[in-house]
Amino acid sequence: MRIRSFAALTLCLAVLTTPAAAQTTEPPVKLDAPAMEHYIAAIRAMNARKAEFAAVGTEEKAKTLMGEVCAGAGFPDADQCGSTIAYVGTLFSGFDVKQRAFIDPVDAARNRIAMAENDKRLSPQAKAAQVAQNRAFLDQFTLKVPTADIALMNTYRDQLLSIGR
Repeated sequence: MRIRSFAALTLCLAVLTTPAAAQTTEPPVKLDAPAMEHYIAAIRAMNARKAEFAAVGTEEKAKTLMGEVCAGAGFPDADQCGSTIAYVGTLFSGFDVKQRAFIDPVDAARNRIAMAENDKRLSPQAKAAQVAQNRAFLDQFTLKVPTADIALMNTYRDQLLSIGR
C-alpha cells in the first residue's frame, strides 16, 4: 500500500510542478509561516486521504484530488501548492539526523558522503552506493536555499517530522 500511495502522490505532484521549476537556482516559492502552515495542512489532508491517493489512476483524477487538498489547506491555487510541497520536500534532504536539525541540503549531502567514507561498518558496496547517491544529488542540485528557509524548517521541525508518522 505504501508504494502505491507514494506512486500516486508522485503522479499528483508531477501534474502540479513544471520541468522549468525544477531547473532554477532560485526557490520556486516564497517560504514563510503561512506557506508552511498551508504545507502542513496539505500533507495532513493527503495522509488522511491515503486510500483515495492510492486509487487515483489518471492525471485528471490526480489533479482533481490535489486541487481539493490544496484548496482545503488554504493555498491560493494548485500550482502554488505543488511548488510548495516539492520545495519543502527538497529541503527535507537537508535534515541532519545527528543534529536533529535542518541544514543546507548541499552541506547535508557532503556530510553524508564524509560519514559514509569514514564508516568502517559499511560494506564496500554499501559505501560506494551511498557516496554515489549523494554525489549524484550534488551534481544535480542547483537550488540556492536561503538561510531563512532553513531557519523556518527548524522552527517547524517538530511538526514537520510528526506529520509523516
